[in-house]
Amino acid sequence: MDWHPKFDTKSQFNQSKVALIIESRPLPHLVPQLLHMMAVVPPEWRFKFIGSNKSVIAVSRSFATQYHEANGKLDLVVLPEPWKIDSKEDVHRLLTDIRFYNEHLSEVEHLLKFESDAIMCANSEDSLNDWLDVDWAGAPRSVRLTRSFICGFC
Repeated sequence: MDWHPKFDTKSQFNQSKVALIIESRPLPHLVPQLLHMMAVVPPEWRFKFIGSNKSVIAVSRSFATQYHEANGKLDLVVLPEPWKIDSKEDVHRLLTDIRFYNEHLSEVEHLLKFESDAIMCANSEDSLNDWLDVDWAGAPRSVRLTRSFICGFC
């Protein structure tokens, strides 16, 4: 990779499309998961990993993630005060705080928020971009809704 200090590497990607994962645990599958998602999500999307010191260090040790970070595709961020992500409740509070969006996702129009146990099917005929006119898509929260939920990616 050539180094061009006057070239903004992030400008080659769409700043309004971000895939976001928030994980405080240094899980061993985070790097493979991120790399898979980067391969499946359309190439113009950027990725942001927000985590604890331990999880960011674990992810940043991989040469592949170092490459994507240097190339502008991936941001690795240790979440600063006043926020914390030690529990699901903390993450829910973070995601409902307008300051978080203003400080970390101000240019984002389309956000794919995924978890450490999620993956997108690489064989789908649908692209993530096919879903941009949908306000909300996600897993059902009750057993009753499970029967009527249809996944568009598998």
